[in-house]
Amino acid sequence: MSDLRPVLIACCLAMWSVGDNSTAIMAALPAMTSSLHLGPAEVEWVVNAYLLTASVFIILGGDAADQFGARYSSTAGIGLFALASLIIAVAPAGLMVVGARALQGLGAAFAVAGTLAAVTEAAPESKRAEAIGTWTGFLMLGFSIGPLVGGVITHYAGWRFIFLLNAIAMVTAGIMLLRHPAVKGRRTKSMDWVGLGALAFFMVTLGYGRWLISARPHGPRLSRLRSQCLLSVH
Repeated sequence: MSDLRPVLIACCLAMWSVGDNSTAIMAALPAMTSSLHLGPAEVEWVVNAYLLTASVFIILGGDAADQFGARYSSTAGIGLFALASLIIAVAPAGLMVVGARALQGLGAAFAVAGTLAAVTEAAPESKRAEAIGTWTGFLMLGFSIGPLVGGVITHYAGWRFIFLLNAIAMVTAGIMLLRHPAVKGRRTKSMDWVGLGALAFFMVTLGYGRWLISARPHGPRLSRLRSQCLLSVH
C-alpha cells in the first residue's frame, strides 16, 4: 500500500489533467478564435488534431507500456503532454496550436495507457479493482468539470492559463511518478503495425472527410446525417 498511494495520486492527477483538457478547450474556443484569428478549418483542427492522435496512438501507448515498462511510457506521455500544453500557452498563431494539440494527443495516448498500467502493477490484487476505479473516476471527473473549469479560467485569467495549469499539473505528476517507480519489469509482445497503420489511415480519412463535408453547402445537415449513420453502425 505504501507503494500504491504515491503512484495512484500521481496517476490520478495526470488523468484529471487529461480529462479536464479534453473538454475545457470547448469553453475556451471562442476566446482562442478571437485572440489567434482562427479560421473555421483551424478551429475544427484544434479539436480534431488532438482527438485523432489520441485515438490512433493509444494502441502504441499500450505497447510501449508492455515493452519498456509503465513508469517510462507514462512519464514520457506526461512529459509530452506538459510540453505541448506549454507550447499552446505561448503560441502566437493557430498553426502552432494545431501542431501542439496533435502532440498533446500523442502524449495523452501514452499517459492514459501508461498510468493505467502503472496503477495496475503497483496495486496488490486485493486493492487492484479499487485503484483502477479511482483512476477511472479522476479521468471522468476531469471530463465532467472541464467545461466549467475552462469557462471560469478563460473569463478571469484568459484561455492560455488553462494550458499553463495543465503543464504544471502534469510536471508535478511526472515527478511524483518518477520518485515512486512501483512497477514491474519489461514484457515482450508483438505489435500489430499493419493494424495500427490501417487505424491511422481510417481516422485521418474520416476526419478529413468530415471537414470536407462541413465546408460545403448544407454541411451541418450532412454532418448530422453522417453521425447518425455511424451511430447506427455501432
